[in-house]
Amino acid sequence: MRGRTARRQTLFVVASALLVAAAVLPLTAFGQTRAGKDVRYVPLDRAAFVQQNVVDGWINAAAGPDLTSIYGHAWDLWRQLNKSSGQTLRGTPLPIWETWYSGEEVYLDNREVDDPDSRDLDPPNQSLHSGALAVETGNAPRIPATVLTFNKFNRQMLDHIQQNGYYDRSTLQQMSDDFDSAGTETDLRSITPFENTATMLKPAWWIVPGDAPSMVPYWAGDASDATTDPNVPLPGTWKQCVLVDPTGKAKANIARTCNTGNKGQTTMNAGAYDVVPVAPDPKKSDFYAFRLNQDEVGALPQERQVLHSSNKQGKLRDVKAGDLAILTSMHVVTLETGNWAWQTFWWAPDPQQPAADPPDAQAPPSDIPAPFNHFNMCASYFMTTPVAAQENGEPWICYNPYLETDLIGLLTADKSVNDEVGVHSNCMSCHRAAVYTATKRVDYVVNGYLDKGNAAFFGDGVITGFLWSLPIRAHDPPFVGPTDP
Repeated sequence: MRGRTARRQTLFVVASALLVAAAVLPLTAFGQTRAGKDVRYVPLDRAAFVQQNVVDGWINAAAGPDLTSIYGHAWDLWRQLNKSSGQTLRGTPLPIWETWYSGEEVYLDNREVDDPDSRDLDPPNQSLHSGALAVETGNAPRIPATVLTFNKFNRQMLDHIQQNGYYDRSTLQQMSDDFDSAGTETDLRSITPFENTATMLKPAWWIVPGDAPSMVPYWAGDASDATTDPNVPLPGTWKQCVLVDPTGKAKANIARTCNTGNKGQTTMNAGAYDVVPVAPDPKKSDFYAFRLNQDEVGALPQERQVLHSSNKQGKLRDVKAGDLAILTSMHVVTLETGNWAWQTFWWAPDPQQPAADPPDAQAPPSDIPAPFNHFNMCASYFMTTPVAAQENGEPWICYNPYLETDLIGLLTADKSVNDEVGVHSNCMSCHRAAVYTATKRVDYVVNGYLDKGNAAFFGDGVITGFLWSLPIRAHDPPFVGPTDP
C-alpha cells in the first residue's frame, strides 16, 4: 500500500487538473445556464434528502437492511419530484423534475432540438451498448429499443460537471494521464465527488397516437403467461395490453390485437383489457404525458419506427407532431450515500398488485398523487446481501422492466461475458462499472459486488462516480454555450 505522502501527491495532481479544467469556460456562464427559455428551474426542497449516516444506518442495520425505511424514502423522493412546479408547457402542467437540465445542457453538447424547451428523445444507451457487445461476442443479435429516453439533472449536477470541465474529453484524458504518472492506486483514480444532494433521472417514454386509441403492452412479470421470452422479456414479447385512449370515447367492446407484429402478439377479447385515459392534463389521465412538437419529431432517431401502435395491424406508423409521449418508467438516483441511492419506477395498470418480478417490487402509498400513483418501484441501495459479505454475498436484484429487460451480453466482475440478462441485474452494480478510458469502453456489469479497486475495470482510466453519462457524453470541442440567460 502507498503511504499518506503518495496519496497527498495524487490529490495534488488531481486538484491541479481540475483547476485547469474549470478554466475552460468562464464561471459567469454557469450561472446563466437554464433549463429552457420558457421553463424556470425548480429545485427539490433540501428536506427531501437524508444525511448519509442515516442512509448508511438503513443499509448496515444489524438485522439486515432496513427495507421499510429504504422503500419509504424512495417513495418520498417520488412524491417530492412529482410535486407541481407551478409551470405549464404546451398544455402539460410540469412536475418539478421536468424543469431540470437536459444532458445536452449539462454536457454542453450539440443539441438535436432547436427549442431548449423541447425534449431530445433517444434510445436508451444501455440497450444500444449491450446489444453491440452481444453482437461483438456472438452472444445474441442486437435487440432494438422499444422506449425512448432522456436524462434530467439537478443544478448541483450541472454545476459540478461544468465547473470541473467534465464535459470535455481532454479533461478526463489528462486526469487519466496524471494518475498514470503519479502511480495512483486504482481505487483513487476518480473524479471529485458530487455533493450529497446531486440527483439524476432517466425517464422513459412510449409514443402513442394523439388522436386515436392504441394498444400498449405493459409489464406483468417474466412468467410464460406474461411473455413469450422469460430470458429476454423485452416489451415486444409481452402478452398483455391496455387500450390507451386520448379520445375519451373508446370501449373494450371488441377483440383487439396486443403487440401486433411482435413476438408477444396476442388477441385480447372484448372485456379482457382495460381502457386507460391519456391526456396532457394529468387530472384526466392515467399516464403523465406530453404532446410532441415538430422539433421533437424531427429529432427522433430512426429507431422511432419500433414505437408503433400495436393497434395498426402490424403496419409501422410514422410519429407526428401532436402524438403523445407517455411516461412508462424512471430511474431516480441521489448521492445520499457513497454508492448513490438507486430507485426505479415503472407504470402498471393496477399498481397495488405488483408483478412477481423484479423481486420485492413495491406498491405505491395511498398519498402519491395521480397519475404518478400508477407506478411500482424497487430499490438498490446495496449490491449484495448480506451487505457485509460484499463479493461473497448473494446479488440483490432490482431492474426496470421498460429499461433493462432487453439487456444481453453483460459482464461479471472478472470481465468474462455472462449469459445473465437484464432480469437478473442490479442498478448499482451496473453503474459502479462506469469509467472513462481512452477507448470510451462500455462494460456493463450484470450484478454482484464490484470493488472500485478492481484494476481490470479501472486500472487504466478514470472512475466516473457511477455516472455512465460522463464517459459516454464527454466530447471534444465545439461546446455548445449556455442557453439564454
